Formats: sequence, structure tokens, C-alpha cells
Amino acid sequence: MKRYLCFILVLLFLSVSLIACVKTKSVTATIVDEGLPLSEMEHPPFLTLVCNGQTVEAKTPRCQWNRPDGTAIYADGPFVFELWLGGDLEPLAISPGDTVELRFGCTPDRFTVTAWKAECATLDHSRYDEKIDVTIKDDGTFTLPSDGMYLYEIDAEWDKQGKVSGDATYAFAAGIAE
Repeated sequence: MKRYLCFILVLLFLSVSLIACVKTKSVTATIVDEGLPLSEMEHPPFLTLVCNGQTVEAKTPRCQWNRPDGTAIYADGPFVFELWLGGDLEPLAISPGDTVELRFGCTPDRFTVTAWKAECATLDHSRYDEKIDVTIKDDGTFTLPSDGMYLYEIDAEWDKQGKVSGDATYAFAAGIAE
């Protein structure tokens, strides 16, 4: 009976240890404000992604921007699927446990993040509903999936400062480095 109990305890310990070793580390994204004054911006703030010394500029296919001189910019460009299929998104290579910095020229007042597995990208958008709504934590960080290549869209909004305000959609791709 003692041997059987010891055997069960050793087996349980090894199982817990193995599960702890196999557990996948997540990839965390953090927001960094580059401190540019919104009230002087002629265009929506840029978004740069940084991870392990690699830097990738996010695309800004769509925006509505009210400029300091009272004029406005409206742009309606391609959706993230078209950008990916057209080879216009340089993927950011990530590894489990990495932290990705999202460097905005000026941090938005509000933003949402949506992701799709890259394999969902079709020109007819037939797999659009397979989107993943990414949860943004109170500190502005969110976790990127670490199991393949994903396409991301960030919808950001800036409240009025002076005459300047607007919204922009950013697109980028990130995935596990092979």
C-alpha cells in the first residue's frame, strides 16, 4: 500500500512538472507614447512595433483626421486581409514570452484590437467572422497569440485638442519566428 501511494505521488509530481514545462508563454504588447503633441498633428500619429530589436511600421489604411488649420483628411484604404494577401505587411517575428511595444506618436484616448489567423485572409472576406477580439488590460497592454501568424487591426480614436481630433485604423502582422 505504501509503495502504491508513493508511486501515485511520484506520478502526480511528474505530471504537474511536465504540464508546467509544456505551458506556452504568452506574448505581451505594451503601449509607449512618443510624446508628440496631438494639437499640432497634420496626420494621424504613426504606430511602430518593436520586439527584440526588430522594428516594423504599421500600415494606416483608413483614417478621418481633423487638422490644425480646420481642414480634414479622409482615407479609405484596403482592409488588413488585402494588405496581407498583397504582400504589403511585413510580419513582426515574435517568440513566446516576448513583449511587443506599440509606439504611438501620441497615445490614443481609446483603441480596440482585433486579430485573425493569417489563414483567414480571403479577398471576399468570407472568414471575417473568425475574428478574435483582443482584451486590453487596464494598463493598456494586451496579449498576442503565440501559435502562428496573425493579422491585427487597431482602431484608435483621439479626442479633440484644439482643432485636432480623429480616428485611424492600423494594420500589422505578427507571428512566431520559424
